[in-house]
Amino acid sequence: MKISSRIPAFREVFNRSGVFHNPRALFQARQYSAEVTPPIQIAVVGSGPSAFYTVLHILQKQNPKQKVCIDIFEKWPVPFGLSRYGVAPDHPEVKNCENKFEEIIERASTLHHTDSTTSEVNFYGNVEIGKDVSLRTLKDYYNMILFAYGCSDERSLAVPGANLPGVISSRKLVGWYNGLPDSQNLDPPLDKVEDVTIIGNGNVALDIARVLLAPHDEVWENTDLGKKALEKLKKSTVKRVRIVARRGFSQSAFTNKEFRELLELTKHGIYFQPIDPDIMAKHKLLKGKLVRAEKRRLDMMEKYFKQHCQNGSYVIPEGSKTWSLEYLKSPAEIYPNTYDKTILSATKFQINKLKESLSVDESKGGKVEIVSTDESVTVKNELLITSIGYKGLPLETMDGVGIDFDMQRGVISNARSRVVDKHGDVLDGLFVTGWIQHGPSGVIASTMMNSFATGSEILKDLSEKQFEAKSGFKALEKHFIENNIKYTKWDDWKKIDERERELGSKSGKVRDKILSVDEMFAICDKK
Repeated sequence: MKISSRIPAFREVFNRSGVFHNPRALFQARQYSAEVTPPIQIAVVGSGPSAFYTVLHILQKQNPKQKVCIDIFEKWPVPFGLSRYGVAPDHPEVKNCENKFEEIIERASTLHHTDSTTSEVNFYGNVEIGKDVSLRTLKDYYNMILFAYGCSDERSLAVPGANLPGVISSRKLVGWYNGLPDSQNLDPPLDKVEDVTIIGNGNVALDIARVLLAPHDEVWENTDLGKKALEKLKKSTVKRVRIVARRGFSQSAFTNKEFRELLELTKHGIYFQPIDPDIMAKHKLLKGKLVRAEKRRLDMMEKYFKQHCQNGSYVIPEGSKTWSLEYLKSPAEIYPNTYDKTILSATKFQINKLKESLSVDESKGGKVEIVSTDESVTVKNELLITSIGYKGLPLETMDGVGIDFDMQRGVISNARSRVVDKHGDVLDGLFVTGWIQHGPSGVIASTMMNSFATGSEILKDLSEKQFEAKSGFKALEKHFIENNIKYTKWDDWKKIDERERELGSKSGKVRDKILSVDEMFAICDKK
């Protein structure tokens, strides 16, 4: 048996005959060995669900004898990304994933099924990768980089009037009512508005309709909806919300859960305007051949109207708030208000038709083409909200490390979660997950599965490759000090979290979000 003389403690483990004789020395030798074996350094850009689920998968499935150090970087001082700033305030059950994410940070070393891993996970907030730290620098200090920073931009309308003040993007509005610091300068004129049009009919559009219509005192006051938004909603004069899509009912992007939540607003005196019967007639004929989700959607509508019929007819009480789903309409021009520049007067829509008559195949979720007609309609609205899709943006200095970014799709080019260059060749040690990998689609459950797949690719490299020793955050911290970059750690987030919960408890809320970065740091600096 060959005994290493480079680790002194091992000399005391065996006697000269090679016989094991000192358990205490063996323990010390193992401990020493673990200490001198450098961890594999992994940097994660972004701290939303896709980031945390990928980290969870790595920790649960990694070789327990292999130590990894995972540093999660977030451009805001606080973690959780989309979960904190994107999920509707009345969906606290969706945010329950944050409890698991906290466990990942606080109990990283015990998440492995053998409870024997010595890995660690750290959080560093208020760090904008690409700007505060170049990707070249990050690559120098870390063995692997995982991009999980989501979509920070939104697709815009290309029609006359799209830049008027009365046109607001859903990303800005959702950030505003969810407490995102850079959206708090938004001041939607809800106190001047009766009619709102939302372009697009995904789940975000339906969330917005619910926020605008539901009574603040019964629905929003006990949620974590931002305090600025809550005060504005108390003054809101919104009466009607129109949700408009360019294609047909079968191509609706919302889920039945979101649809049901809007239907349930009737208990608050908010009613659903029936969909154009000409559009719905074809779908009802095909009901027996529709996919399950569509059948369920039709059943929900039929049940709704049946429950609210009086003497055989559906009548909306006079003066009630309403919402509607409208199809086969594309915005053509947006008109300003002559008397008040902060709001609109109306929007002109081009009427569309499906390229061919609805078929069974088209009802199964495939792409359906539309064609414009010569017909148009103009509808009154003082506010228009665009909800036509988020898109990702490249990080600064990304091209400096050879990463190809697909600007058309708004994603980092990749092959099975592995980042590629402009030639399609895989870039070693670079991975991507979540919306910045495949685009803004799916709910948190599907995000988890996508993240696990990315985690498996990282685990494959961890098990098959050799890694050089890298210094990770130890070297990066020096860079931060030299460049006067102020950042938060997990303990700082816990201070902010405690303060938000304390403020929320005074008004019966789970939390009252801190809305400015300066205020967050003021809390962190308190002893």
